[in-house]
Amino acid sequence: MSERCAECNFDWGTSTLEGLRIIDRLPRKAREVVEEMGSAAYHRSDPAVWSPNEYVWHLADTFRLAAEWLHDMRTREHPTHYAVDNDALAAVRGYDQLPVELGLWSLDQSCDLFISEAGRTDPARTCFYDGWRDVNAGEVVSFLTHEAAHHLKDLERLRERDEVSHVQ
Repeated sequence: MSERCAECNFDWGTSTLEGLRIIDRLPRKAREVVEEMGSAAYHRSDPAVWSPNEYVWHLADTFRLAAEWLHDMRTREHPTHYAVDNDALAAVRGYDQLPVELGLWSLDQSCDLFISEAGRTDPARTCFYDGWRDVNAGEVVSFLTHEAAHHLKDLERLRERDEVSHVQ
């Protein structure tokens, strides 16, 4: 039995192929959720929680950066990967000011780029994840599959909160 994420129920035993299918469906599913929200996609339910639009932009940047990560692993021998401060990136990019429609397009493009790079990278290729340990490309796909599943669940929760607030 494999482990599951307590928040989103992601199964860490998900195969690489199924993970890539999940990632491939992410842009369409995110679009369905976010478009139903209309202007509420720009609303933060809490100052400490990103808006749906900000989650879309986070996902778009995350998958683009992860495609670069895989490319680096594929083309260089055991490189070092440096994590990004997601909140700093959100501030620098101005996620809260960017249009959600552009973010959805960017998410579609970055997921395609990630899937393309994952398909060309030997899952056994490794890098050193700075401050942590060696990881292989198969694990990177798993990390990003979790990212897709987890944040899609976040978007769905935010949509449900928005629906509840309209009912009350």
